[in-house]
Amino acid sequence: MRANLGSFANELVKLAMEDAYYHGSPHKLTYLRSGSYVTPYKEDALIFGIPWGSNDLVERGGEDGRPPKKLIFKKGREPKDAPVYVYEVRGKVKPALTNTGADYEWNRILLEDTPVINVDEHPSWMKALDSVKTASIMDIVKKLTVRGRSGIPQAERIKRLSDFRPRLTKFAASNPVGANKYKSAKGGLTQAGREKFKREEGSNLKPGVRGAADTPEKMRRKGSFLSRMFGPGAKGAMTDEKGRPTRRALSAQAWGESAPRDDKGRARLYAKGQALLDRYKDSK
Repeated sequence: MRANLGSFANELVKLAMEDAYYHGSPHKLTYLRSGSYVTPYKEDALIFGIPWGSNDLVERGGEDGRPPKKLIFKKGREPKDAPVYVYEVRGKVKPALTNTGADYEWNRILLEDTPVINVDEHPSWMKALDSVKTASIMDIVKKLTVRGRSGIPQAERIKRLSDFRPRLTKFAASNPVGANKYKSAKGGLTQAGREKFKREEGSNLKPGVRGAADTPEKMRRKGSFLSRMFGPGAKGAMTDEKGRPTRRALSAQAWGESAPRDDKGRARLYAKGQALLDRYKDSK
């Protein structure tokens, strides 16, 4: 029974992580350099983004190398309040020793420069710590699978894990790679994403044409988008290494088209875009 429980737990942990890693920093970044440390624990990334050292704390982290949930500083050792940023990345990683030479199973470094796909901005790390949730998905799974520490009988732990699995499956399905409040899970930007782009770039982006392109303006916009995103000069794969549609492929859905999965699908959308532009020219 113990082996089955461990196997089930590993499956849940893999599903919960979905290859997402986090990095905390006091600096605002657009990408993380190769060799940057990342962790699967988002709440840990927030704490790692605060400038402190183990000698500054009254209580250090546990034997697993994770930081304490609450930072209690020695007198005169508390750093000044400042902004802190937590970045989400999905890229190639490998296990690595920490900068102090310790070896922890969760510690990873990026193998290549990787753009951040989401960021939590906290103007005050002191206030951010007050709002951090200390019971993450990983914590729940760990509590239910570590024998003798949870105080919960094994049969009950197995039942709870079984009940927990649909929640994780639903979470993974509704939070695909790259999705956040600015990027729609179905492709393209959300209204919040368009507003953010306007604030930062000054461009007034409009939602994609999902219905029939039955006016010259709709023909021009949809034709230009499909030709630009899926034409011969467009770079980027349609699926990732796991066969999932990339953000480029998903962007077609924001314009009422199915996400292409290969070069044939890409060529089909390009041809449709060219046909719409021809119709637009003929309508002038």
